[in-house]
Amino acid sequence: MRITTAHLENLTDWVNAEKGYPREAFKWMASGNYEGQIGHILCKRSSGSWHIEQIVTKGGGVRDLRSGTARECYEFLRGMQEAIMLDHFAERYGVAV
Repeated sequence: MRITTAHLENLTDWVNAEKGYPREAFKWMASGNYEGQIGHILCKRSSGSWHIEQIVTKGGGVRDLRSGTARECYEFLRGMQEAIMLDHFAERYGVAV
């Protein structure tokens, strides 16, 4: 299966929703400026490779969680998804995973 932008964006949307992170990367403020939404995870393509980043400052500063091919980033996001599902399982059934 070929990994597309939609695959990566769907996974980042899911992770943001499950973790309670902001759904949008930037928000338009009354002051007339955009403000980075801290915690938001996004994917982007730059210089021929894909990057999974998390916004860490209101100015839009990011930390790189993973970079590589689309497949590598997809597998990283799937790992995040599995970890979140295991956490939900542990919370629901009161078991250590």
